[in-house]
Amino acid sequence: MKKITLLILLLLSACAKNEGTSTGNPLVSLRFNNFNALSAPDFGAATVSNLVLCIKRLRFKPVTGLAENIDLALGETIVTTTGTFVTAAQVPPGSYFRVEFDLNTTCASGKSVQLTNSLGTFSSIDTITIRFDGTLNLTASQGLDLNIQAIINALNTANSNADIKIKAESVGGSF
Repeated sequence: MKKITLLILLLLSACAKNEGTSTGNPLVSLRFNNFNALSAPDFGAATVSNLVLCIKRLRFKPVTGLAENIDLALGETIVTTTGTFVTAAQVPPGSYFRVEFDLNTTCASGKSVQLTNSLGTFSSIDTITIRFDGTLNLTASQGLDLNIQAIINALNTANSNADIKIKAESVGGSF
């Protein structure tokens, strides 16, 4: 019996990933802020009425040092005008200048983005990176609100599937 237990423990430790520890790392609760679905007047009267993102990876870009990649299986996230909780993740203390999300097709829909605006319904199967710039000095657990109005304004002008990647990557948000 001891040999079987030892064998199982050896197999489990051989298969375990060494992903480091989250002990002592502050918890960051990420949220997409509320937004105005109606685009700015210079974009016409387009209105986002549905937005679903397939979020694969979340990245915090530190001011100095290598990027802290946090791979999360967030899956499909429905973005609402009243604000959307995205995730809570433990992040090493430090100063960060950017938060990035990678969108891809790993969700059940097979789409990285699904969008309906007043110009039509569109989707993308492209890998898309959305970035949020600002200054985050992380010393303790906190909430981080990501402003997505500029991204929504850009997506209001999307009028084809191919246009989504260009619109989503041509602008960013802030925090």
